[in-house]
Amino acid sequence: MEKNWPSLSCPSSNGFRFWSHEWEKHGTCAESELDQHEYFETALKLKEKVNLLQILKNAGKKT
Repeated sequence: MEKNWPSLSCPSSNGFRFWSHEWEKHGTCAESELDQHEYFETALKLKEKVNLLQILKNAGKKT
């Protein structure tokens, strides 16, 4: 997680606080389908399949 989903706002952090926030803010919406582990695992698998930065660049967004 530290490599694939870092906290860019606080790079020296171990990430737990940031990931807890991500789960509370976004993951709990999927809680009926995915537990916390499955939520992050699914997100990381999607990251491997989709090049989001390239999609944004292709849409004319600055990255």
